[in-house]
Amino acid sequence: MPMADQFQNSCDQSKLAWELFTKFWTPEIHDHIRTCTNEKLKIRYNKQEAFTAAEFNTWFQILMVMMVSPRSAMTDHWSNNPMFGNQFIKSMMTSDAWFEIYRNLQFDVDQEDPIVDTIPQPTGIFQNESEILKEIQRQRYDNEINDGIRRIKWLTDAIQAAFNKSFAEDIDISEKSDFCMDETLIPYLGWLDFRQYLPDKPKILHEYNQNYSTIDKLDQLTYYMRFPHRCQKWTTCMFIYCIHICILQAHSLFCLRLQRQISIIDFMLLLIDAIQPHTHTQIRQKEVLGKIDSLLVAHELITLKQVRPEIKDPIGHCYTCGERTRWICACEYYYCKTCHVKHLLIEQEQILSRGK
Repeated sequence: MPMADQFQNSCDQSKLAWELFTKFWTPEIHDHIRTCTNEKLKIRYNKQEAFTAAEFNTWFQILMVMMVSPRSAMTDHWSNNPMFGNQFIKSMMTSDAWFEIYRNLQFDVDQEDPIVDTIPQPTGIFQNESEILKEIQRQRYDNEINDGIRRIKWLTDAIQAAFNKSFAEDIDISEKSDFCMDETLIPYLGWLDFRQYLPDKPKILHEYNQNYSTIDKLDQLTYYMRFPHRCQKWTTCMFIYCIHICILQAHSLFCLRLQRQISIIDFMLLLIDAIQPHTHTQIRQKEVLGKIDSLLVAHELITLKQVRPEIKDPIGHCYTCGERTRWICACEYYYCKTCHVKHLLIEQEQILSRGK
């Protein structure tokens, strides 16, 4: 396949991957988190705007790169040690700017507002007193859990609404009867006062065992894009997990569209390219220009009189043509001006060819 066709095919796949991902991680969710986080930072640092939309997209792109290429510590991505440092991340955003957003993620503008306590009132028709007590217990649990998860509730509700919409649009009606539901656990090393309460667990287990006919690979696929850093906030764990399930669902639809399987890592690389498609080109151009500047400094041409002031009229022979010259390169080779320019052009062409 010609190079141009391969590039076009890669762009089309990146566009399709991002289109499917935004069915679940919708632009409204992305912009809402950016706005809430920006408001929090503006109040904290008294700024007109903490970061722009492009900077937040760069931050999100770096977050996905960390999932593809994890380190033992997040700061290792900015390490000067070539064994740990990620040049792609270091060229896009400083560690201070990235961690400033990461540590101040906000998912709702009024998440600090107190929740008004309500006394549970059973509603509906009940057969006996035990059902009334069960309904009161359920309502009390809902009040407690809503008070605890109010900081993340907007995000989970928005993700659930996006999945419900996709389920109604993308899944064939004949297949919907075969679906079953099961709970999942989100890894978190901190402490929470939440308690698990599933009053309909026996019913869920019965339906799950009836329709369960394949291997559940959710935990396995999530491990491939693991984010193994210890999060101090459980809301951050929920945020990362929501991104994981959106990626997994978009990856499943992507494979159905292409009618072939690709790895979850390759799919995430397509997403990374789709967020800011010209980032790789800009970084490569910066690297090339930096190397050319270093080349000009390393091969600066100076007169022999500056190097050997004790000699009245110092003369050398050009390293290339052998002619007499009164110039010497910073690399300690004698050059005439013509050969020096030719040497710089050859070095520059080699840098440009390696940078393509």
